[in-house]
Amino acid sequence: MNDILSFLKNLIYNWLYCIFNPYRSCRNIVIEKQITDIEKIQYAFGIWVTAFMLTVSLEIPIFSFFQIEWGNPEFYIPYICIGFLYFILTCTLFHLWLLIFRIPSKIIDTFLIYSILFGSFSPFILLGMYPLTIKNYYILKEFRAHAYDLMFLYNNFKEISDNIDKIFIISITLPLTNIISNILSYSLGVLFCLFIIEKYNSTKVKTFICVTFSQIVFLLPPLLLLKILEYFVVLQSLKLN
Repeated sequence: MNDILSFLKNLIYNWLYCIFNPYRSCRNIVIEKQITDIEKIQYAFGIWVTAFMLTVSLEIPIFSFFQIEWGNPEFYIPYICIGFLYFILTCTLFHLWLLIFRIPSKIIDTFLIYSILFGSFSPFILLGMYPLTIKNYYILKEFRAHAYDLMFLYNNFKEISDNIDKIFIISITLPLTNIISNILSYSLGVLFCLFIIEKYNSTKVKTFICVTFSQIVFLLPPLLLLKILEYFVVLQSLKLN
């Protein structure tokens, strides 16, 4: 029991260290410390496991509001698997895109940098997307209520979206949280580029172009498919009453 508590304590400590000083923690672990590849993988996965469990915990109120039962394995198992697949796919595609731009990326180091920056902050990015998630779930609920009629959704999407926007909490918070989420994501993206530049001795222009284009061209299509798959899992678990 003590070993488990000590393990959990280390996970939370490492995550908090990355949150309160992302620049210093990334420099210390990626640039300054001489640790093995196994230790890097363990550290990165520790951050992601901690952050992802916090993320799912933050989403439970939304799931409960839409009557998705806590502990429902038919929902949570595929949902969690999609979340980890999203993380692995993103890191792998970033690594491949860096190689395409002739930046000598090492997948474990890129994986670690991405984990420390984006992984640790993923719960806060999720909070910024809270109103948008609620809005999307309302739309999915309407879609299911009309027997998965794509033509109905196509013809009435704007009306449904406008009606949801009239809900007070969404109308007030959605614009603000979108701005905050975008600023946070952009700031982390800049930090990611700076550490890629320092770690792999790349030029600033090439690195920023590479990361920007990778998100638009290389990452968007597969991640969009994963998002559709995620919504399919949510759609099957939504209750109409």
